[in-house]
Amino acid sequence: MKKLIAILLCLAFVITALAACTSDDKNGNNNENTNNENTNDQNTNQNSNGNDGTGNNTQNGGSTTDDDNVIDNTGDNTGDNAGDNTGDNTGDNTGDNTGDNTGDNTGDNSGDNTGDNTGDNSGDNTGDNPPPKPQYDPISPVRLKCEKTYTNDDGSVLSAYPDQSADTFHGVCAYYEQNGYSLYGENEMNGNLFATYTKGDKLAHVYWIEIQNELNIVKNDTGAESLPDNTLEITGNVRTSVTQLQQATSQTSGMAYIVQLADGSFIVYDGGYADTVTEMFRTLKRLSPDGKNIHIRAWLITHSHDDHYTGFSTFANQVSFLETRHSCNITLDHLMISPVNDSDSLRLDSDANYMTNVAQVDIKKFDNAKITYVYTGMEFTFGNMNMEILMAPNELFIDGNSGYFTGARIAAILGGLTIAIGVLTFSKRVMMTVGGEIAEISQVDGFVVIIASALTVVLMGKWMGIPVSTSQSVVGAVIGAG
Repeated sequence: MKKLIAILLCLAFVITALAACTSDDKNGNNNENTNNENTNDQNTNQNSNGNDGTGNNTQNGGSTTDDDNVIDNTGDNTGDNAGDNTGDNTGDNTGDNTGDNTGDNTGDNSGDNTGDNTGDNSGDNTGDNPPPKPQYDPISPVRLKCEKTYTNDDGSVLSAYPDQSADTFHGVCAYYEQNGYSLYGENEMNGNLFATYTKGDKLAHVYWIEIQNELNIVKNDTGAESLPDNTLEITGNVRTSVTQLQQATSQTSGMAYIVQLADGSFIVYDGGYADTVTEMFRTLKRLSPDGKNIHIRAWLITHSHDDHYTGFSTFANQVSFLETRHSCNITLDHLMISPVNDSDSLRLDSDANYMTNVAQVDIKKFDNAKITYVYTGMEFTFGNMNMEILMAPNELFIDGNSGYFTGARIAAILGGLTIAIGVLTFSKRVMMTVGGEIAEISQVDGFVVIIASALTVVLMGKWMGIPVSTSQSVVGAVIGAG
């Protein structure tokens, strides 16, 4: 009897275990079906709506609803799949399951469009389509207080407006746009704002310097005509590179760089001394794709010192000879310079008027080449390269700075004059005392005194940080030598 009871208990246990496994398997199948149905449902809805994940709906349509989906989704989404659907398929399952369970397309579209489009489209559109720019009320420059102006050699006028905000910059830009000007280019560097506008041949370049809270406007009635095409697409498989030209061995300064663009054309910076022309031509010819056509899109000269501009000037005057001798074609589109006016250029040095006079002659050696005048903050696009003008010299001269006669230079000149006056007057007696009355020294001893005094001042003052008077060091050296 005991054995029979034990057998019956074992059978009951087995039956219970089988029932539990069957239930789990059924639930597992239901879960799998639910997930599959939801996935298929989502795909169906996306395809029928024309929503391929990019957030673009082209047509509304519902997904296929069946009885299994109603049963499975109702139970499983509430129970076992609640976590997954809430986390992973929040938008889709909330919509799909609601729609499918009710058996119409309203919920399906509401779900997919609400879930997918609210989530996907909101994200995609925010990323792909940046929010519109704030609108600013136009501000005419005439309404602003102009503190100072400067007339450049090209006839353009730079006007400075102090104590202005970035909103004023945007308002002036809105004014030019309202009056028919087109935006040529805009730029932002370290919080400073720049924008260039054109209308026919007219150019207006507006920029705001954050640290000074100063608005500046350059107006040029003919400046737009010579601007490079900022929309030009330059394509090709030439490796973009920068080549620095070696200066002649007899020279210790100078600068010349060649930038090659993707289509094989070039941008040249400065040009070094005149004797770099041979290397300049050889490098351009070697780098050009066919060795016959040298296309220089822009040649920029930073300033008119002879170690920067004479390379271009010499190249321009030899271009015809080079083309004939080497059977090649040399094309220049733009010479980019930023000249000050004649009176200021002559105060710089003897060759500073190259920008204002000679460059206009040299440019004619190239067929159809143009001079492009650049201003602070302008940005130019040459295919796969952007060029930013960090500063133009007219900003120095509008503040009355003549270039060389800065505050430090004026102080040095005044200091030198003061020393000379002292040597000729009161210091003479000091020199006679130190040189003859402390001790009798020979010429060799005098040389030793000078060296010892100089070393003392340098060692104590510069290296050890102890200030030493030159008079004290000289007197000590004389006593030591005598």
